[in-house]
Amino acid sequence: MKPEVSISLNCASLLGWTTTSDHISTLSDIAKKVGVDSLGFLPFRGMQNYPFRRPLSLPIEYIENAWHPTDFNFFPLSLIQATTNPSFMPWDAMFPSRETCQHIFSKIRKDTSITHITHHFSDKSNTLLEVNPGISMSPAGILNRSILQGLSLVFDPTHLLSSPDLPGWKNQLIFFSPRVSLVDIKSPNPDIISISKELGITSFRIEQRAPFSLQIPISYNEQNLVNYLGDIVYRIRSN
Repeated sequence: MKPEVSISLNCASLLGWTTTSDHISTLSDIAKKVGVDSLGFLPFRGMQNYPFRRPLSLPIEYIENAWHPTDFNFFPLSLIQATTNPSFMPWDAMFPSRETCQHIFSKIRKDTSITHITHHFSDKSNTLLEVNPGISMSPAGILNRSILQGLSLVFDPTHLLSSPDLPGWKNQLIFFSPRVSLVDIKSPNPDIISISKELGITSFRIEQRAPFSLQIPISYNEQNLVNYLGDIVYRIRSN
């Protein structure tokens, strides 16, 4: 009997659907329809009135800090800053200002059922550490410290450590697997799904960035999004 698999959708992979609370609700409904179990959020522009009057159809399971928010809540000004200032990327405009992002994050973090995914070691409760080069520690150092702190890990195959002894995502996944509780799915590669399951890891987070055409939150795209997400969910559950 196959172990039960849990699938979360990181809504950052569909940033266009996070600009308003209505779009977020629609995205949640689509994700639930295709078999997603939960959602992962950042302090998106559409979350400024969180908690929403109408509860989402799926629970929020994970929260992360905003990547690199601009200085403005007003979208046109954010877009100008994100596209003209070389320290930003265009998609940074999809977040409100730093202050608003922190306010949203703090409100969500008050819900103790929601897990914070961080990129550095933390002693706060209900936290997962995503392995990444910015930790500036050896693989053994990260693993040993996570064991000492009782901290579980998130494995992202695009955030590999520089380690001659552990080349490639497969070696690093196997090495960290005793502490890994969540694996990010960034591409259609079925190997990372099957190997994760062989290692006893059954929780996955969809982080595959959707094509630009699907990022536009219009009704015409809803069935296309059902097909797109449904295919990813099927591959995760069937491999």
